[in-house]
Amino acid sequence: MNIENAIKTLFKVNEITLSDRIYTCESKFETLIENMPEHSDLLDFLAEYSFNNILKLTISNPDDKILKMDSSKKLTLEEYKEFLNTCQEEDTITINLEINKKITENILTIYNYKNFTDDLLKNSLFDIMKIFSAFLYGRKCIIFYVLDDAVSWSTKTVMFSNNLNSIINTKFDRIERIKLCKDCSYFQGYSEVSLIPDDFDIIVDEKNNIYSGVFNKIKTIISLIYISSVSSLDKTGVTLTINGQRNISYNYSYDKVIINNIVYNIYDWIYTDGNPVDKSIIARNIISLHCKYSDLLDIDPTTFLSITSNYGLYLKDNVSKYLEAKTKVSEFISEIGSKIGDNALELWDSFKKNLIAMLSFFLTVILVNLVSERPLDNIFTKEITFIIEMILIGSLCYFFISIIEVNYKYRKIKNLYNSLKVNYEDVFSEEEIKAIFDDNRYLIESIKSFKIKIILSSIISIVFIVALFINIEIFTASPWLGIFK
Repeated sequence: MNIENAIKTLFKVNEITLSDRIYTCESKFETLIENMPEHSDLLDFLAEYSFNNILKLTISNPDDKILKMDSSKKLTLEEYKEFLNTCQEEDTITINLEINKKITENILTIYNYKNFTDDLLKNSLFDIMKIFSAFLYGRKCIIFYVLDDAVSWSTKTVMFSNNLNSIINTKFDRIERIKLCKDCSYFQGYSEVSLIPDDFDIIVDEKNNIYSGVFNKIKTIISLIYISSVSSLDKTGVTLTINGQRNISYNYSYDKVIINNIVYNIYDWIYTDGNPVDKSIIARNIISLHCKYSDLLDIDPTTFLSITSNYGLYLKDNVSKYLEAKTKVSEFISEIGSKIGDNALELWDSFKKNLIAMLSFFLTVILVNLVSERPLDNIFTKEITFIIEMILIGSLCYFFISIIEVNYKYRKIKNLYNSLKVNYEDVFSEEEIKAIFDDNRYLIESIKSFKIKIILSSIISIVFIVALFINIEIFTASPWLGIFK
C-alpha cells in the first residue's frame, strides 16, 4: 500500500514530494485539470489511506479557487463538480495532502518508512527517548504499521511491521515492570522519559536495521539508570549514583556512552523473578567494588557472574533461616494441637478423680460400719445418704466448672493459633502460610477430636452421677429426698 504510487496513479503525475514525519505526513504535487480523478475514486483514496487518521486535501486552481475536503467530512459530488467547472481546460491544479496521524489501539501508521526514520533519527538521543516516551506513555506496547516497506522487527514493547495483524507478545507486562523499577531505583527524569530498557531490547531483528545502534545505546543508558540507586538525565547526558559497599557516581555525555549488553543483562536479572530489592542491593554492592579501579561501562561477564553467585549464597543463607522458621512454626502448630487434645483429657481426668474420691468415701463408710456393733444397719442412714447425695451434687457442679475451665483453655489456645498466623504474615507469603498451616487442617481435626471427647466425657460423667443419685434414692432405706418412695 504505497501511498506515493497511489497518488501518482490517481492523479496521473510522475513526480510528487512526500514528507512523513512523526505525527504528520504531507505531499504536494501538480496535475492537469483533465487528470483529476472521479469524485468516487477520490473518496475511496481518502478512505483507504486514512487508518483512523485525518486526511485533508486542499485543491486549488490558477485563479486561487480552493476546494477543501477531508476523510472525516465527505465532499459532495455537486461541490466537486462545481469546482471543476470553474477551471479552464488548460489549467494546472495544485494539490496539497496533509495527514494528521493518531495512535489508535496502540497502532501508528507510517506512510513512508525511510522518511519517517530519517525524521525520527535526526533528533538528539535525548529527544529520541522523549519521543518514544510519548509513544508509550500509559501503554503496554506500540506497533508502527509500515505501508511502503516489507519491514518486520520488534522489541518486547515496540514493533515495526507491514502486517496490520501483527501482535506483540503480551506475556511481558510493561506496566508491572515500570512499577518494580520505581520501587528499586529513584530516577529523577521519569516524568520526561518514562521508558524501560525492554522498550529497546530488539528480540526480532532484520538485516541492516538502521535503528539497531540507537536502540542498543538507549537500552544501555536506561539499564544503567535502573541498576543505579539514584539517577537523572538531561539534554547533555546521564548522571548515576550507586550506593553499595562504596558510593560511586558517574556522569556520561551521550556520545561517551558505549553499548554494553552485560549492563542490560544485569538489569534484566534484577527485575525478572525473585525479589528485585534484594537483587538490586547485591548487584550494587558488587558493582561498587568492581568499579573501584574501572569504569562502570566496563562491566564484564565476570562481574555479572559474581553478582549471581553472591545472590546464590544469599539465598542459601535465607533458605536456612526460612526452613528454621518454618520448622519452628510447624512444631508450634503440633504443640497447639496436642494442648487442645490434653484439655479434653483434663475433663476426663477430673471425672476419674471425682469417681475415686466418691469410691474412697464409700469404702471408708463401709469399713467404719463393719467394725460397729450393727454394721449393716448403719451403712446408709439418713445422714450418710444426705452426705453421699451432697457429694454427688457437688461432683456434678465440679464437673460443670471443669467444662468451663477446659473451654476457656481451648479458646485461649485457639486465639494463640490465630495470633501465630497473623505474626508470620510478614515472614511468609499468603501461599506459604496456607501450606505451612495446611489450610488449618490440623487445627480443625484437633477441634473435632476435642469436641467428641468433651461430649463423650460429659455424657458418661453426667449419666453416672445422676444414675448413682437415683439408685441411692431408690434402694437405700433412708433416702434424703425420698422422691422415689
